[in-house]
Amino acid sequence: MKTKTTYNLQRLPLLPVLLAYIAGILLQTYLFQPDFRWTSVLVTGAGLLLFLVLVLKANRFTKYPGLNLSILLSLICCLGIQYTAFNDVRTDEQWLGKHPEQYTHFVVRLSAKPEEKARTVLLPVTVHAGFKAGNWSDLKGKIKLYVYKSDTMPELMKGDCLLIPARLVPVTHNNNPGAFNFAQQQKRAGVYFQVFLSQDQLTVLPVERKYTTTPLNARLLSQLDTYIQEPVTRSLTRATLFNEVTDMDPQMQQDYANTGISHIIAISGMHVNMLFALFMLPLLWLKDKRKLWLKYVLVVPFVWLYIALCNYPPSAVRAAVGFTLLTLTIMLKRPQNNIHLLCMNALILLIAEPMLLFHIGVQLSFLAVLSIFIFYPPIKKWYCSKYMVLNLLWDTIAVSIAVQVLVFPLVLYYFHQFPVWFLVANCLAALFSVLQMGIAVLIMITGTMQLAAVAALLGKLLVLLTTHFNRLINWLNLHSPDLSRMIPLDALDFWLLLLMVVLFAVFWLRKHLWALYTGLITAFIFLLNLFLQDLTASRQDRVIVYAGTRQSVVEHIKGKSSVLLIDSFTENSFKYAIQPARLKYRVKDSSTLPLKNTYWKLQSCGILFLQHPDSLPDAKVDYLVLSKNAQMGAEKVLGRLQPRLVILDGSFGRTAALKAAAELEAQGFSVHNTQTEGAWWYAEK
Repeated sequence: MKTKTTYNLQRLPLLPVLLAYIAGILLQTYLFQPDFRWTSVLVTGAGLLLFLVLVLKANRFTKYPGLNLSILLSLICCLGIQYTAFNDVRTDEQWLGKHPEQYTHFVVRLSAKPEEKARTVLLPVTVHAGFKAGNWSDLKGKIKLYVYKSDTMPELMKGDCLLIPARLVPVTHNNNPGAFNFAQQQKRAGVYFQVFLSQDQLTVLPVERKYTTTPLNARLLSQLDTYIQEPVTRSLTRATLFNEVTDMDPQMQQDYANTGISHIIAISGMHVNMLFALFMLPLLWLKDKRKLWLKYVLVVPFVWLYIALCNYPPSAVRAAVGFTLLTLTIMLKRPQNNIHLLCMNALILLIAEPMLLFHIGVQLSFLAVLSIFIFYPPIKKWYCSKYMVLNLLWDTIAVSIAVQVLVFPLVLYYFHQFPVWFLVANCLAALFSVLQMGIAVLIMITGTMQLAAVAALLGKLLVLLTTHFNRLINWLNLHSPDLSRMIPLDALDFWLLLLMVVLFAVFWLRKHLWALYTGLITAFIFLLNLFLQDLTASRQDRVIVYAGTRQSVVEHIKGKSSVLLIDSFTENSFKYAIQPARLKYRVKDSSTLPLKNTYWKLQSCGILFLQHPDSLPDAKVDYLVLSKNAQMGAEKVLGRLQPRLVILDGSFGRTAALKAAAELEAQGFSVHNTQTEGAWWYAEK
């Protein structure tokens, strides 16, 4: 059944409602969040006032429909504020963060399967009870439990209960310049604390397993593991079908990201659409259009079952909600409007979880679908062939172009790269994804039916297909121009770029000259802003001591060049610390030196990096960056130099850093501990 896309606001009654509700979420998140008491008082008072005005004085507002609508939207905004506050775990009296210092032990339950890290195993857990003053009390909240790796660590699974010491550490941002704020992301997911323990500090409590037999998703995954022998193909198939991304090959992930096809890894609307089409195949015999609703009703439960097997990834939930809404409109024989259904979809998700507004996957998913709804129909008209194969190819190209119109500003903002090969890569990825999902489903079916020979043959076919596909994508990545990567874009740049794209799109679709002129003005402001940022970067002089790197990493940036002090690069250090800072400060040329005592004389101060207590400069030292290697002989150096501030760099472990900071503070020195306070930097103004 065809659906209609319209841009008339009178036919989109939910759009202003959605925007008002989003405004309430933003107000609560950025304005009222520090004190929830004011949220309740202000919103309750405003809501009551608006309700009384609407009820008692409604007859006076009938002459002013605009005013009436404004009051109604204000009420919805207030409801958004109140609901966002209500949904915040910190407003609950049983939240573990109310008085965390009073508890000595927690009873926690694993909410997801363990995830292996470099030196630890991450156990996502929810807290159910806390022990204080000889009594147990019910608690609520999530924590990240990190257990240092050990050969004797027990095998744990989702649903297990543990008794752990209550050694809560607040989740904090590492403050590396330009780095993604993972702490903020965790807090929006309700995680405000983390715990670091050794294996012998865990006590596994007896608990009845939720499943007496192997869960369905584990059974299906076991079929893939059995019949797909090649590890890269196996990990990719597990990721694309069941959201199991822990064993993904890093180089393959980077190739996919650089060529613009990362969406085939993350479970999204594309996967749900393909699965929906596969489930529709057995119902092709049902050709009566009057019974189209029956096809959707039969297939939608299987779509939700698939979403459950993948542990409800938000972008896939968005697609499943969309299919459910479409099914309801078909059953009720209501007019179908794509954008109206998308607004309803967004409103349902944000009512269920307001913080999904800040989820990157959800943002990309909704923008991609909105972009397709708006731009795919006019782009598709650019070409038409009498050959079906060419039309199918052009449909894929048209969808790829349409998606990029609204998505590429957000991709530049979050990932700082533009995939120049996105058209070629997406055409290949579309064909590969259909074949991969079809073959994988057949492997699981034949494996379950004990047709081992057939499943093994299909596994070999999938390995051959995946190997050649990955080679093509790797070739495209190797031949991508460097100018498409490391593109600096901050929040202001993003909003200007998005506004510019929207205005030019309005001119293209509606031929409004005001949109063209406003778009040109926005483009000028955008370019002027980039020029001013570039001019500021050419005059900068700063020193950065990075945090969270597990080694000494110090960088001096002068103009658009930098000198980095480091012994050896690690992928995490470069990706999560060094690269974001270089993007933020527009660094073009960089050089690397081994760790050694280094002195920087800026205009107003002197900064010394101390790797060993010898060869000290005969100059004033205002800031001393101390490495763990120089700690033993640092006492005499500190007594001689008397710096204003001592910075403990990333080479200190958490325990060692806390001990060293306490000793230095006892001696009267001011200390900046990068383990607890994040990165430190100094810049000339």
